Amino acid sequence: MPVPTNTTPDPLPKWNQDEAIAYEAAIECIGHLIALHTERIDRERATPDYDEKLVSTLITERTRLAHERRDLHVFNHEIIARIRSEYGALIRSQTAARSSINPSEKI
Repeated sequence: MPVPTNTTPDPLPKWNQDEAIAYEAAIECIGHLIALHTERIDRERATPDYDEKLVSTLITERTRLAHERRDLHVFNHEIIARIRSEYGALIRSQTAARSSINPSEKI
């Protein structure tokens, strides 16, 4: 049966609030890790004899994270769950490690 001309089919499925919240949390986790990598790159480059290989590795990982964030979709439930679990734990551990540093040593 043809679709009436005064209506258009919905091209994308709808997502629910829980899916939207999980997606946004995953996006925030990736953004936080990108920021942590950027901070570490800047800190490393500020040292007199910085490790170029480490900086290159961090830049590559930061780029991978940016691509992962760009490609993430709200319906990637398993990937979103993995990001929130793995990256969330990594962020918590790095944040805890930073909070144990003397405040005068922080950037």
